[in-house]
Amino acid sequence: MKKSLLWLLLILLSVSMIATFSLAGCKKEAVAPAEEEVVEEAAPVEEEQEVEEITLKYWTLPREPSLEGESKALELFMEENPNIKVEFAYIDLSDYDTKVATAAEGGSPPDVARVNHVTLVTWAKAGYLASIDDYIAKSDVIDVNDFFAGVWAITKFQGKQYSLPIGTDTRVLWCNTKMFKEAGLDGPPKTWEEFKDMAQVLTHDDQYGFGAGILDHIYTTSYENFGAFLVTNGGNILKEEDSSVKAISSQDPATVEAYEFFFSLLDDGLMPKETLEMDSTGIETLFLNNKLAMFYGGPWVKGRLETLNPDIKFDEDYFLAAPPINKEGQTPGAAAGGWQLGVFEGSQHKDAAFKLVEFMMRPDMMALFASKENFPVRGEATGYDPWVSDPFYKAFFDTLPGSSPPFIPITAELNELVTAWHKYAQLRMLKDMTTEEALTAFDNDANENIIR
Repeated sequence: MKKSLLWLLLILLSVSMIATFSLAGCKKEAVAPAEEEVVEEAAPVEEEQEVEEITLKYWTLPREPSLEGESKALELFMEENPNIKVEFAYIDLSDYDTKVATAAEGGSPPDVARVNHVTLVTWAKAGYLASIDDYIAKSDVIDVNDFFAGVWAITKFQGKQYSLPIGTDTRVLWCNTKMFKEAGLDGPPKTWEEFKDMAQVLTHDDQYGFGAGILDHIYTTSYENFGAFLVTNGGNILKEEDSSVKAISSQDPATVEAYEFFFSLLDDGLMPKETLEMDSTGIETLFLNNKLAMFYGGPWVKGRLETLNPDIKFDEDYFLAAPPINKEGQTPGAAAGGWQLGVFEGSQHKDAAFKLVEFMMRPDMMALFASKENFPVRGEATGYDPWVSDPFYKAFFDTLPGSSPPFIPITAELNELVTAWHKYAQLRMLKDMTTEEALTAFDNDANENIIR
């Protein structure tokens, strides 16, 4: 019995094992589906875009001491823009306007060149200069509000911008320290009334309170001498009416007042009797010899005085002051002009040309570009040496924000207008004309014979 049970168990066990082995042989194991091999397409090989090599023609003047800074600025531009080569040519002032105009007329102008504020309108009218308003609107470098307003105003013609100012100048009052001390005067005059009172105290024997050189060139009367009185008093010689310019000096109360005040100094004997026969060297010689107490002049006077007397020292032998004002609330100002940069209409590379001009407008480049006799035209640029560290320049930067050319708007006939102004001012000095007669004669001449 026991054996029968044992055999039965063995038979059942064998059947079970056979079934198991059979199932195992038939079973398909679940295999994870093979990952589809992703073949990455090779990124297309970008063709190296060829950078256009550009050559710009840049024309300027061989004027020291600004030339060194200008050349350095151009070299820095080429370092930052290796695809742009700047070929610069130096042209003497006597030939400059003629050569630029001839090249522009012939269809081969420079891409960028200096533009004198005196010739801007002539060149804009002739179509030599390209309008740069759109470029300025997109620029992150050019902050219109940082430029001195009077200088910025003369970069336009008929509402369009044709240039950007690169350097300027202005005039301040030069005062003889020894003569002031001997007269018991502590400092410069702040108002026209003080100016005249001091001039009277300083005038005696063969000494004079104020002087003005007339014979240097036609611009001395309006820019060097009368300009400070006119600009500070807010006077206007010209006025724009219906897109045309008209001379209105005799009708402008501020101009009449400034004109009369200036000539009263001569009429009252506070200026040298030989004024009509004197140039700037004569004025500076009187100043050095303690015969003249005050005169108006720009920063270039320093070098001229040192040539005449190498031992003269600022703040010991002379001091400088912003022009006195006539009425409370006025801003000191004087005549200012200067050079600008323009892009020429005939340029084949206007984008690159403006890029160069824009580079020159950077405060650091403008400071480098300017010189001790030619100031930067942006407030931010005056924060560089030598201006920020040398007290000699303080009076100039006190004066620049209120300075502008005496003849605004600038016209193509500026040289003729300046010549006429000089002519009638001389007749007023000789007392051949009264103030009213001289100004009226100038207006009539300008409107009938000069302004076209």
